[in-house]
Amino acid sequence: MGKIRVAVVYGGRSSEHGISVVSAGSVISALDPDRYEVVPIGINRAGAWLLTSGDAASMQITGRTVPAVSEGTAVVLPADPTAKGLVTVEPRSGVQALETVDVVFPVLHGRFGEDGTIQGLFEMAGVPYV
Repeated sequence: MGKIRVAVVYGGRSSEHGISVVSAGSVISALDPDRYEVVPIGINRAGAWLLTSGDAASMQITGRTVPAVSEGTAVVLPADPTAKGLVTVEPRSGVQALETVDVVFPVLHGRFGEDGTIQGLFEMAGVPYV
């Protein structure tokens, strides 16, 4: 049996964006790499979804600077509940489907994260989440 693919979704448009990034870094660090394959999905302050590096070391507060989602490959969550995954939107290669995601671990704080909005999106797309 292969590893469980966990999409860790973090960042977002709320005022708690940076703290969400820090929290996601902690989650990513805690997931056992022998059991889980992490698919790090950051949502930038404008609301764009990005497949990021998921480097937990860069997701920490340094000095007085709170981290932010700023770069990565654009991804979308299809509304089709049979897709069960994410799709990359790369200008050079067009649209490509990522492998199926087994579960989404949302680590979004504040508006659009803790208010049930993102959970509703996952429900509509038929994607399991914690």
